[in-house]
Amino acid sequence: MKILVVDDNLDKIKHILSVINDISGYKIDRTDYALESIDAKRKLEEIYYDIVILDIMLPERINGKVVEDGGVKLLEEIKRKPKYNYPGNVIGITSSESVIEKYKNSFFSCIKYEADTWNWKEELDSYIKLALDTTLSKQRNSIVDYNYDVAIVCALRHTELEAIKKVFGLEKLVEHKNDCESYFEGSIGKGKNIKKIVATSCVQMGLTSAAVSTMKIIERYRPRYVFMTGIAAGIKGKVNFGDILIADPIWNYSNGKYITRDNDVFFCADPIQLRMDVELSRLIVELSYNKEILKQIKKEYDGEAPRNNLDCKIGSFASGEAVLANSKKIESVKDQSRNLIGIDMEAYSVYFAGQYCTKPKPKVASIKSVCDFGDETKGDNYHDYAAYTSAKFLYILINQYL
Repeated sequence: MKILVVDDNLDKIKHILSVINDISGYKIDRTDYALESIDAKRKLEEIYYDIVILDIMLPERINGKVVEDGGVKLLEEIKRKPKYNYPGNVIGITSSESVIEKYKNSFFSCIKYEADTWNWKEELDSYIKLALDTTLSKQRNSIVDYNYDVAIVCALRHTELEAIKKVFGLEKLVEHKNDCESYFEGSIGKGKNIKKIVATSCVQMGLTSAAVSTMKIIERYRPRYVFMTGIAAGIKGKVNFGDILIADPIWNYSNGKYITRDNDVFFCADPIQLRMDVELSRLIVELSYNKEILKQIKKEYDGEAPRNNLDCKIGSFASGEAVLANSKKIESVKDQSRNLIGIDMEAYSVYFAGQYCTKPKPKVASIKSVCDFGDETKGDNYHDYAAYTSAKFLYILINQYL
């Protein structure tokens, strides 16, 4: 708990601080004071205080002219301007009975200060304890903790989510009355290493749908980690069919501006990149170097697999709103990053939702595998294999590394 005393009378401040110091049964971590509005605003810009004890008749500066409603004006300013941390509770204090009566509705409570009596101290003690109890009650009621270990978001119900269900053994279908999407719940691991898993698929492909689905699963299940798995287009010459692509960094390749120059239309890209959590990245890198596990993943696949060895690449990844089957468009996206390894239609939104959701925020990663190269040879021969390698890599990451 943090308390700030704002008053231009140093002796009064000392008396107030003595009351605070005598309070027992509460953990008060910090007590500060300010002698003027300017100093108070400086402190409120830097620190959130649970309680502010404020002189209602406060001057703007030390030794300045007393303003009848100076404290009230200070409160109005810090409430109006977002740069200030508005305190949890504000207790007004002044020696004027008429001023208290006039401005009491602006405060949690108001106290008449009388230096030669004990009544105001007892009253202040009671109001501080009441404010502390109110703050503690709010904190207990507002605490939100993680509820699930992992949430998995797939773009496609067929192929991608089906691969997750099969690899993870997710059989419990859950449908919430206020939600149009379906969720599959389950767990993996044993004993103390059990991980609670939930998976869903987007209503449709694309960035918008992925953002909505990701935000909903975060708010409903509060996972520690959110992963997107499935299939993606790889960059020919850098990756092969089935290779696992880890997006870091990631951006929306369609973000930018169209301009006219010499009667032609040009697109000026503005790639705003998002990054993976550093610790999660370290764990994925460690798994990506385990060639024996990658060999085993391919070996366990029960369908048609390509001849190339399975590999895992971590690198630049771009998302956009359209399915790509055009080599020229692929080249235009490659112009935005020389290290581009893959392209899809959803993963950027998953990262974005993870960064801008309410707390506690999950750590986010996209783990997608190459099914084609986004060019004129685009086909679906390796959709199932790519969905499988993506799902299996994630399963091993969760079960052995997280």
